[in-house]
Amino acid sequence: MSTLSAEDAVVLLHQAAVWHRDGAYRECEDACREALAADPGNPDALNLLAMVLHERGEAAQAAILLRRAARIEPSGRMFSNLGVVLSSARDYVGGITAYRQALRVDPLNVTAWTNLLYAIDHHPYATPELRLADRRAFDGWHCAAMTAAAPPHDNDPDPDRKLRIGYVSGDFRNHSASYAFAPVIFGRDRERYEAVLYHNHDGPPDQDTVRFKADADAWRPIAGLSDDEVARQIREDRIDILVDLSGYSIGGRLLVFARRPAPVQITGWGHATGTGLACMDYLLSDAVVIPPEHEQQYRERILRLPAVMGYDPRPPYPDVVAPPKERNGYITFGNLGRGAKLNEQTLSAWAELMRRLPTSRLILKAKEYANPVLREWALSVLAALGVPPDRVSIRGSTTRELHLATYGELDVHLDSFPTGGGITTLDACLMGVPTVTLLGDYPTGRVSASIVRTIGDFTVVPDVEEYVQIAAILAQARHDLADRLDRRRRLLDSIICNQYAYAAACEDAYREAWRSWCASRAPQATTDGVAV
Repeated sequence: MSTLSAEDAVVLLHQAAVWHRDGAYRECEDACREALAADPGNPDALNLLAMVLHERGEAAQAAILLRRAARIEPSGRMFSNLGVVLSSARDYVGGITAYRQALRVDPLNVTAWTNLLYAIDHHPYATPELRLADRRAFDGWHCAAMTAAAPPHDNDPDPDRKLRIGYVSGDFRNHSASYAFAPVIFGRDRERYEAVLYHNHDGPPDQDTVRFKADADAWRPIAGLSDDEVARQIREDRIDILVDLSGYSIGGRLLVFARRPAPVQITGWGHATGTGLACMDYLLSDAVVIPPEHEQQYRERILRLPAVMGYDPRPPYPDVVAPPKERNGYITFGNLGRGAKLNEQTLSAWAELMRRLPTSRLILKAKEYANPVLREWALSVLAALGVPPDRVSIRGSTTRELHLATYGELDVHLDSFPTGGGITTLDACLMGVPTVTLLGDYPTGRVSASIVRTIGDFTVVPDVEEYVQIAAILAQARHDLADRLDRRRRLLDSIICNQYAYAAACEDAYREAWRSWCASRAPQATTDGVAV
């Protein structure tokens, strides 16, 4: 029995929260267990301990603790954290249900809203109508009133002058999203565009953070600042076009955009699935990711780019190597994307492919595979589908150089679905490896198709049956080092990797949006010819 007093337990849990924030999970866990020994029904201790177990991959036990905590304190915080745990365990329905419970209890809980909208974007069976309806609901609860009340802008409405572009992200660092948006920042026309970077990350800077900061015309750390403070800073900076690089993913500051601190507001690149907010004027995309017939699914106007994303490959990178099947004597498939994108649909297709080629192997690699629960789940699903564990190699995170070198062990890279790759597919192309991808009905499942088509490959398929068929044919076809070197060359020569050409195309889109705003500011003539 613990001798800890109630007051001491409160102090201990404050310290435990600091340990959790700093990644000292063992110390946090010990403190939570000590507090629970003194007070078994302490919801804060249950919640914090659950999040430690979640970090360790023990989702089932974490969910039990959070359900217990939610019975004691049925708050938006508890249900939202339960949603995080369930979603990470691929219980999509359970996770979304928990987020909706959080919002029934606390409809103003911004974290629950953003978690819900992000989860729905990755749900295998969510419809475009549902995604847009929930975005509009979030806008109604949190944004619309602020947007309507925002004061007008007095930026100079000269359509051809030099513009100040503000970029808001938590990923001006070594993060996959930054590989996609870096070209438009580093390749900008410095005579006509300034870049002001609003960095929403409180971690220590890495070498990529230093690079972004050095290149920016102005650098604004905003982590820890309120939305009002950030919006005020943006107005003071006289930003003409404000660009959201995160959407509903971690690091986003959409409530800053709700205050409309800039005349023109655009979302793109980091999580470019549309915000559904009245404050967001435009969404950057291309004709593959959002074809014309899909435009009604979005509240924003679509600004077309020649490719949905750029790519900053950040040399040096490993040399391309010949396909490994000749030296191995068997075919190797692989997926080096996030483990969270795995689902039984994808694994079923991969298993069917491997049954057709009974000596083939599969490599899965991502940081999430450090979680033994995820590894065991993937192996058990594949085994039940006829692929024994000795044909599957599962690996965790490594340095970027070793990560790219792993592509040299693959004959064919297999995209996941319905949520596919982006940077993962670009990395495969950089290393000369072909990617087979299934064309989805939503941006999260169409980015790989955009990339593959842009570099001139023909491995985009409409359904699972053709996915398996094309992957099998491609794996067995004759390919050599020259084929792979050509694929790398086509990528590096494409507009995706030409940062100046890509930035120029983005700046054309910016200029189109800016001219539209300027036109809206021009005096309007009345019927008697008098300007008003």
